[in-house]
Amino acid sequence: MKSVTKFKLLFIIIIFAIISSSCNTDIESPLEEIQQEEKPIEEEKPLTPLNGGTLSLGAFTPTHLNPIISQEEDGYHILKLIFESLITLDDEHRPKPLLAEDWAIENNGETIIFNLRKNVTWQDGEPFIAKDVAFTLDVLKSKDVDSPYSQYVKNVKSYKILDEHKVEINLLGNQSGNLEVFIFPIIPSHRYKKPKDVMTANKWTPIGTGYYKLNKYIQGREITLELNNDYWGKLPYIENINIGLMGKKDQIVKTFETKGIDILRAMDNNWSHFTEDESLAIYPYNTQKYKFIAINHEREIFKNRNIRKAIQLSLDRQDMLEELYLSQGRIVDIPIPPHSWLYDKDISTLSYNLNDSKRLVSESGWEKLLDDDEGEGGNNKTKKEKKQDKKKNKLEFELLVKGGDQLRIQEAQMIKKSIEAIGINVNIKELSSEKINESIKKKDFDAILTGWDLSFIPDLTFAFHSEEIDEGQNFISYRNNTINKLLNEASRHKTEEEREKVYSDLQSKLSEDLPYINLYFKSSALIVNKRIKGPISPTDYNIFNNIEEWFIKYK
Repeated sequence: MKSVTKFKLLFIIIIFAIISSSCNTDIESPLEEIQQEEKPIEEEKPLTPLNGGTLSLGAFTPTHLNPIISQEEDGYHILKLIFESLITLDDEHRPKPLLAEDWAIENNGETIIFNLRKNVTWQDGEPFIAKDVAFTLDVLKSKDVDSPYSQYVKNVKSYKILDEHKVEINLLGNQSGNLEVFIFPIIPSHRYKKPKDVMTANKWTPIGTGYYKLNKYIQGREITLELNNDYWGKLPYIENINIGLMGKKDQIVKTFETKGIDILRAMDNNWSHFTEDESLAIYPYNTQKYKFIAINHEREIFKNRNIRKAIQLSLDRQDMLEELYLSQGRIVDIPIPPHSWLYDKDISTLSYNLNDSKRLVSESGWEKLLDDDEGEGGNNKTKKEKKQDKKKNKLEFELLVKGGDQLRIQEAQMIKKSIEAIGINVNIKELSSEKINESIKKKDFDAILTGWDLSFIPDLTFAFHSEEIDEGQNFISYRNNTINKLLNEASRHKTEEEREKVYSDLQSKLSEDLPYINLYFKSSALIVNKRIKGPISPTDYNIFNNIEEWFIKYK
């Protein structure tokens, strides 16, 4: 079974913490809790934005400025200022028009016809036409192009140009994520002779359709962008963006501290002092970073749902969030972001309950299983032999954690203490990423403290469908026919109302069965110099979301 779920960005991919070189193993370090002092409410005179001003940013030095082959997170966000996709996502991840002004879904969801905007030009003056969309698909389907977006179009069977502003795309199946996959950047066909040229040509001279265009690139030092005055939509107020290129995170932070740049994307826990700086504003946003305990369902202990639920209830996740991540996150019982339009907020989340947890362990029947005689001659075992068997099979498991990651180790220790309070022994074992990777491939593990950085394309087939066990990413060997049916149903294209209903049912069943021991989704923030005004609303999908409303000059 091939699923839309496998469509992913390398750096914002739906991915296990340490499975392979295409995996992102590091969940962001903790973010400081935002505590704003209460101040008397003062009437402020409304500001009238004026055009002009320069926004200063800092970023890691990129390897190129080609959005199709870029695999760098800083580059991803910066290139969104230059390039655009057919659709975009709002803060609830609902598809919204961008270069496609609208679309029609036909043939039971297997065909999408995109109607393109007619007033769009590339930043070199050439018109944006259907040929550009077709060429971008050619590039992503080409075996000669190494792109993190290539996975997005594996479900695209064929495509054809209906006219200069209309493209028909036919899909292998009516998958519900088929619309969301068209968030990849569109590139200009007139700049390349053939698809494989994208790997080498124009890597430092990007031409897009977005708000800003390249003004100057100084190798290893600076990128400057200027306003694209021919932009098809609402023009931003800010005219220029200067991006200082740096090699280390500390350099970016220090430059921000000395007011050399205007924005810092929270990457670790060393920014609490910024909350005391009245010249700065903090704008939190949700992320796709989901933390959980992966459990091996081939292990007898985890086959027992009472034990899984008992472990889940034993964890005071709110306390863990406060102590480890200073409350920057959301507790969940399923890997659907709580800010997503597909998340059913009416389904309650399991709360910490030590008494119920202990009761479930008692009701699990584990002690009876341990006392049962096994194999021929079991009844002839001496009391000493039975005692030794019981000790050997006592209620315990090994929790693997990435060595050297002090935050994750501290998290594991809190988990161990909580679970042992209900009579289950937890042995923490620190291993390198490579060693844990080997254990996963051999399916030789009990449990692993890990996380996903989830795709913006909604589909949990990769994680829980039984057909994904052998060759996919269902490395926990989870099997459930009811879940399989719901995943199949959820993957078929539907109206928004139908999709919400299916996802509600799926969320309810997964929350009940607990394939993972769930922890939480992490949050992040933009820290912004208050000289930058406006309704700043970053998202994990685009930290420059609504930049057209930001302004520096005003009256």
